[in-house]
Amino acid sequence: SVFWGGLAAGRIAAVPAAARLSPATILGASMAGSLVFSATACLPAAPPAVPWVAAAGFGFSLASIFPTVLTHAERATRLSGRVASLFVVSAAVGELLMPLCVALLFVRTPAAFPRSVLAACVAQTVAFGVAHRAAR
Repeated sequence: SVFWGGLAAGRIAAVPAAARLSPATILGASMAGSLVFSATACLPAAPPAVPWVAAAGFGFSLASIFPTVLTHAERATRLSGRVASLFVVSAAVGELLMPLCVALLFVRTPAAFPRSVLAACVAQTVAFGVAHRAAR
């Protein structure tokens, strides 16, 4: 699908970006992109091409977030194996709970899917901002 193509392209583009940009810059750009594209997916009367572009851009934007968060955390604090495993377990719990929450909302209205994705993007951006400021 277009989302997975965008994700693959984002992973490829992240390698040269990581060599030139700081992790905080990459995370900021990735989260801004995820906010823009998830908000675009929520547009009610969009032309038929908009969801496709939003899906590809959203995949591209999400591609580098998890590995870059680990790099950023390693530079900001002492990242032990125990702390790194907490990152992985927390991500797995999110991957477990998010589909359940979306499914429960989807029963009420199909529009819940893009809205819940947008809400998750807002939450991740706020959490990153708080953590980034606390690390300074």
